[in-house]
Amino acid sequence: MSGGDLPGLKALMQRMKDANRAVLVGVPAGVSEADGTTMATVAAVHEFGSPEQGIPERSFLRGAFVARRPS
Repeated sequence: MSGGDLPGLKALMQRMKDANRAVLVGVPAGVSEADGTTMATVAAVHEFGSPEQGIPERSFLRGAFVARRPS
């Protein structure tokens, strides 16, 4: 992705470099539910669904990766 892809993105990228900070992307580690279910498990169920439990797919990760995949 180049800085010219979106208006203002180049300036934002420069400000982040100047601030010397990192942006974390992904699913946080740790427990999400009182029963000990991990954040990764919750994310996977939302991403791929769970037909056995009647939970539909609610992809929130793949779309971004596919949209920004290099040609």
